[in-house]
Amino acid sequence: MFSGFDERELVFETLRLGAKGYIPKSVTLQEFPLALRDVLSGRTYLPASVWSGEVKRRDGYSELKGFCKPTKPQDLGLTVREFEVLGWVVQGKCKKDIAKRLGIQEQTVRNHLRPIYEKSGVSRTTELLVRMFEKGIVFGPPDVDN
Repeated sequence: MFSGFDERELVFETLRLGAKGYIPKSVTLQEFPLALRDVLSGRTYLPASVWSGEVKRRDGYSELKGFCKPTKPQDLGLTVREFEVLGWVVQGKCKKDIAKRLGIQEQTVRNHLRPIYEKSGVSRTTELLVRMFEKGIVFGPPDVDN
């Protein structure tokens, strides 16, 4: 979906309805082709405002939406590593990027995702993202080195 709006609720409603990604018109010229490539290659692209809580106002400034306390791995029945992988997935990273960031093989990322899907009762990444949103799962601030 390509839209002028990037409110969390709207983004996740489009995912519930079957969208494979959500690219807001507010993306930069440099970011747009990367976002489009992600969606066309089967990955789920989500705007930063969805996972960081940062919202661009019409006057060009940013503000943070009110987030609750970040969720802990044990709150979801996940190991620390599974929770770390889930955090990267929620930030829109593909398995290859997650593997590179964690210094592990891509197959190992898949091995971590399997129990995450099972414990969440889903079978696809898009469903996982929607489930996390529905449960109100909140991750800490995004990694500054991404």
